[in-house]
Amino acid sequence: MTLFVGFLIVSTLLCALVTGFIFTYAVVVIPGFAKLDDRDFIRAFQVTDGVIQNNQPLFMLACGLDRIRCCHYDPGVCRTTWH
Repeated sequence: MTLFVGFLIVSTLLCALVTGFIFTYAVVVIPGFAKLDDRDFIRAFQVTDGVIQNNQPLFMLACGLDRIRCCHYDPGVCRTTWH
């Protein structure tokens, strides 16, 4: 197995992990947010967004590895999307 194939496997697994997180968030958290009034809803999203952006480097790693996977399956994506 080459290093590139290893990266493809890891990126696929991390992509599935992030998909699971997003699905869980949509099923568990968003219905709770729906019961809040507008002011509390915005504040809850701001706090959640701050935690994700400041403390979760795993999401950035998963995004980077996902680019590798996308470029492998469709090299045209890399040339047209990421310069």
